[in-house]
Amino acid sequence: MENDQVLERVPLFAGLEPRERAALGQGMRRRTFKRGDVLFHREDQGTLLYCIVSGAVRIFLPTGTGEEVTLDILGSGAVFGELSLFDEQPRSASAAAIEDLSVLTLDRTHVLATLADYPRAMSRILAELSQRLRRANSMIEDIITLNVPGRVCKKLLELSEGHGKPGDGGVMIGITFTQQELASMIGATRESTNKVLRNFQSRGLIRLDNRGCTILKPEGLRRHLALSSPGQDF
Repeated sequence: MENDQVLERVPLFAGLEPRERAALGQGMRRRTFKRGDVLFHREDQGTLLYCIVSGAVRIFLPTGTGEEVTLDILGSGAVFGELSLFDEQPRSASAAAIEDLSVLTLDRTHVLATLADYPRAMSRILAELSQRLRRANSMIEDIITLNVPGRVCKKLLELSEGHGKPGDGGVMIGITFTQQELASMIGATRESTNKVLRNFQSRGLIRLDNRGCTILKPEGLRRHLALSSPGQDF
C-alpha cells in the first residue's frame, strides 16, 4: 500500500486532498517494533509523528511511585507523538508497543514544510488534539465520579466498541492487554481490577482466557455502569 493510501485511512488526514496526502506521504518512513518495546519515554526530545499501520500502542505516564497510568490505547490508523512536532518540547507521555507494531513516521521538518504549503491540514490536527484533551478530561472525571467496577465497565465497553470483533458468544476485544495495563487505564490498582474482572466473569458478563477478554453481556455492563458511583466496589 502506498504511503498516501495509508494516510487516507488515518482520521487525522482522511479529509485531505489527494495531493496533500501525497505531499505528506513523501516524507514517511516505516519502522517496526516488538511487543513491549518502548518507542519513546516522557521527557525525550521528540521529532517524529507516528502513524500505526498494524498493531497497538499504549500511551502512558510514569508516576512517582514507580507505577504507570495509561492515558490511551491506540490501534491501526491512529496517530500519536504529534505534540512534539509543533512546540519543540520534550515528550509529554511515554509510548510502548502492546502488540507487534508497524508504523510510518513523519519528521517535524517535513510536516511543518508541508503544512506551510497546505494549511488545511492544520485544522485536522487541531481537531485531533482537541479530542485527546477531551479524553484526558473524561478520565479525570471517571476517577472522581465512578467506583472501580464502574470504571472497568466503561473501559471494557470503550475497548469493545473501538477494537471489538465477533467472538464466541460475544464481542472479543481485538487487542491484548494485561490486568496491570487495564488497571492503569482506569486509575486503579491491579488487585482491585482483578477482583472486579473475576466478579464479572463469575456473573457471566465477560469471559477471560488466553485469547483475551470477550464481552458476553454488554447490556449487563451498561446497567452496572449506570448504577456505579464512588464508594462501595460491589
